Amino acid sequence: MFEVRGGERAFVYDYDDTVFDRGSIVRGGSSLKTRRALSQPKRIPSLNTIPVLNRQVVDAPIINPFELISFLFHRRRGVFPQARDEITKAFEAGIDIFGNTGRLNKKPWVNITDRTLERGGIRPFLQGSFFTPVGVRVLISKIDALREVQSKYEVVDYFEDDEVTARGVKLVLPEVNVHIVRFESNKRVVSDLLK
Repeated sequence: MFEVRGGERAFVYDYDDTVFDRGSIVRGGSSLKTRRALSQPKRIPSLNTIPVLNRQVVDAPIINPFELISFLFHRRRGVFPQARDEITKAFEAGIDIFGNTGRLNKKPWVNITDRTLERGGIRPFLQGSFFTPVGVRVLISKIDALREVQSKYEVVDYFEDDEVTARGVKLVLPEVNVHIVRFESNKRVVSDLLK
């Protein structure tokens, strides 16, 4: 576990399809999922109904076959070069950097994520990573993590590829600067602020 120390500015990154390049096949599936989710109404919680979550890593195996398949795909991902450059520049400018992922807080997921960050050369730049506790909706986990960071920093920028999650965060935490990351012609593009 790590401590959010606080300061002037923090960048918080979702990992998959934002920092980690998941590849065109997986990315295509994600965009279909996003389009489907955008067409369905989502229940967005209010901030006071979101509990402070226990973020301890759990020593639990991967036993679900669907989770195992996802795990096998994710462990081969690398850091997108543009993301590495962006994170390096932010670190050099004195901005504190965090990860905020939908990946579960199970030890195998935490380990492959740390290895990917290490291989990508950005692990030393991160203050820490927020993982999603088992049984908690990803949006709830991400909002709780951002609430903690926001309580200790004057300015928080959040980078997310999933538009549903990005809009949910913006609705619940309007002071957070939310950026949507997209891929256009195999290039990573960071949008202007979500209003």
